[in-house]
Amino acid sequence: MSEGGYRVTGSAQPEALEVRWMAPDDQATPSAVVDAELRSCAEALQQAGWQVTMHTEYRTAEPLLLASPRRA
Repeated sequence: MSEGGYRVTGSAQPEALEVRWMAPDDQATPSAVVDAELRSCAEALQQAGWQVTMHTEYRTAEPLLLASPRRA
């Protein structure tokens, strides 16, 4: 059983990661909750020096963050 949380995976872009919010198994999560969780994550990543943009996965329409380290 999954408790839900962030799922971080590699992306097609070099040095970038995809971050998604995953609901607990068998539970629908309102889009407002997903958006709030991703915004919170984006703020934390930005404070840690990452560059973050919000996107929608084109096949599933799921929101996700694309994050990469800032270049000096």
